[in-house]
Amino acid sequence: LGSRGLKATAIPCDVSEASQVKALLEGAATAYGKVDVLVNNAGRIDPVSRIESSDVDEWSKTVDINLKGVYYGMRYASEIMNIVH
Repeated sequence: LGSRGLKATAIPCDVSEASQVKALLEGAATAYGKVDVLVNNAGRIDPVSRIESSDVDEWSKTVDINLKGVYYGMRYASEIMNIVH
C-alpha cells in the first residue's frame, strides 16, 4: 500500500471489550484525522451444539462478540463520525 501512496494501520482489538473498541476507533481517528466507514464484521459461529450440552461460558462469549461487539462498534463510530439523529 505504501508504494501506492496509501496508508494502513493494524490495531488488535477484542470487540467483546467496549474499551478496546473505543480505543481502536479513537486510534483510527488520530492516525487518519477522521473515520468515514466502519466495517463491523467480527463474529464467530461457535459453539454449535445441542442446547442441553452447550457450554454456557462459550455461548456468553459468542453473544459478547456477535451482539455486543456490533453495538460497541456502532456506538463509538457514530460518536467519532459525529452522527447525530
